[in-house]
Amino acid sequence: MDTAEVTPSPTLSRPVDLAETVLRTAEQFCQMNVAATSVMLQAQAQAAGAVGLPDWSAMIAVGSEQTRQMLSLGTDQLVQAAQHADAMACEMQRNTSQMLQDQTARATEMVNASMDQMGQRAREQLDRVGSWQDRSVNVAAGWTQATAEVMERLPRPDLRMAPLSQAVQSALPAGPF
Repeated sequence: MDTAEVTPSPTLSRPVDLAETVLRTAEQFCQMNVAATSVMLQAQAQAAGAVGLPDWSAMIAVGSEQTRQMLSLGTDQLVQAAQHADAMACEMQRNTSQMLQDQTARATEMVNASMDQMGQRAREQLDRVGSWQDRSVNVAAGWTQATAEVMERLPRPDLRMAPLSQAVQSALPAGPF
């Protein structure tokens, strides 16, 4: 899995891009409302100044500019927070992906080691079975050789064709058995 950095696309493909667009649009809408309200209030303040009341239009202009700056700063901070959250989500995704890759690699190594151990044990068991078979063949060959020698020593040819137990008993000297 490739963990290359995500680059912003020119279209609104990522949620953070869409959020930024919505925030900037809301800011522009608020800026337009602030501007319209400021113009209306300044016009009313100038009209009041024309009839002899104090002209507060300069203070309204300062308040409007501060409101615009506050909206712009707030929007910038929200956009930065969204971008930071997106970067953190991408980082978490990369870290999770790397962690899963590491765990998968460790699990694979453990399975391979277990399979190697099982294979080694199977080879050892097969070697034991082979050794046992070799000993069994050697013992059987020894018995066959001993039986053949006993059969050759039989004094009568008719006993050579007799069942083995009868032939062996007749060839053995009589004793307390």
